[in-house]
Amino acid sequence: MPGHITRPAFVIIGSGPAGLAAALSLLDAGYLAQKDFVVLEKRERFQRRPQENALLSCASAKLRHWNVIQKLECRKQLSPRGGRLYVRFEDHKTSTWVGAKYTEIVGEYLGDLSTLSVNNVLDDFSTARNMNLTTIGDTERALLDAATERGVEIIRGAILKLTWLREPQRYHISYSNKEGGPIDLGIPDLVIVCEGASRKLLNKVIGPQHSIRELPEHPPHSYFVCCNVYFVSSQKRRQTMPTGIYIRQYGEQGFVFAPVADAPIRNHETNQAVWVKIPRELVAKAGIWDGAPADVTLAWKDGPRCAVIERFASQHINEFLNVMFGPETLKDVRLGEITEPIQIRDSLLSQAHAGRNLVFFGDAFSTGTFQSGAGMNILLTVDCNSLKSLISTISEYPETALTEYTKNMTATHMTWHARNSEMYYTAGVPLFVPFVSRTNATHIFKDSLEMVEKLVAPAMKVMMDPSLAVENIGKSKM
Repeated sequence: MPGHITRPAFVIIGSGPAGLAAALSLLDAGYLAQKDFVVLEKRERFQRRPQENALLSCASAKLRHWNVIQKLECRKQLSPRGGRLYVRFEDHKTSTWVGAKYTEIVGEYLGDLSTLSVNNVLDDFSTARNMNLTTIGDTERALLDAATERGVEIIRGAILKLTWLREPQRYHISYSNKEGGPIDLGIPDLVIVCEGASRKLLNKVIGPQHSIRELPEHPPHSYFVCCNVYFVSSQKRRQTMPTGIYIRQYGEQGFVFAPVADAPIRNHETNQAVWVKIPRELVAKAGIWDGAPADVTLAWKDGPRCAVIERFASQHINEFLNVMFGPETLKDVRLGEITEPIQIRDSLLSQAHAGRNLVFFGDAFSTGTFQSGAGMNILLTVDCNSLKSLISTISEYPETALTEYTKNMTATHMTWHARNSEMYYTAGVPLFVPFVSRTNATHIFKDSLEMVEKLVAPAMKVMMDPSLAVENIGKSKM
């Protein structure tokens, strides 16, 4: 266990991607780990989240400036600190592995990731582009390695206590864990809440005290499960499911979709992910963490809801395969394990600070993409520019700095939201859910651009002018 630290200037709550990014931001600002700041984490050990070999394509400014590269795929997990990169280079003429050394420019990896990536990083799994692929597990592991290398020691198993002091309008922090306690951390200059999208501290402790609310106040929810469909061979998979985006609606609101990527590195793989929208009533008793858009229930395999949801998803996946690719397909495939339900919504808080020494960071402040569990999208909510600006000014101008922090964080979220609104959905509704829900058809699109042109754009016009006929949406009907 890290040594006890008394009266740190900064306390970071949470050691997920946002918490680790906050720690690295403090290090970049010249503060010392285990002296000037501590990181508190309720998890007793590092939990392996979903991971796969992936590319942190924003690891280096040099990589970002290689505009001729249309796709980047990596054989090994990359470190944000530099190293040797093996990528598949594609310029629509060639497809070959290229090796290159890269070195991070100090401050760039986290400093400008958010603002740079908004218009460059798409939701790869849902658009079948695979341009900037990384998972939350890859991202968290890389950030943890970088933070650990720079001396950050995470205090795990921490049971936190926040005490609001009306005068001086600040939070007092203490914690305990299996090593003992309570351990008094005093009144830090700044408490950085990185608890993720579950927002438990906000909902139970901080929000009621400061009238901080979620916007929109009642964001629509959608639930999905994912299932890998395994073919007898990779060749059979490619023959059966050519590159494209396949969508089939069922009922009034439900649909199944399969984004099949044109990725040469996947040519040897026999599986294809298929997503199923789950009715909310099926998930209501499944123990989903309230408010978490991409977290999964810990009791997924323990209760009867698991079997109910799996039967529902299996039925609609089989129907999807039968309708899209013919009944013979069912003889050539098997369904893999169905994932825990993922809850999706687009929201942010009415303000990013509470009192004079507490701020929300990362998903604790704003959320909103379909693949919100994907590492690159997680980092899009981690606006280190705003945090570093706050760190540099809070001691001298606390009230102004906090107000400016809320302004900057909101602007970053709205930029990301505006990109999504233009491409996929309207306010508070995830991805292209409302557009599919307004159609009654089976669709096949060759890529995301065609999906936007033929499904999303017409549907957005209908939403603006209800007099337009629904049947005009989606001209790719089979």
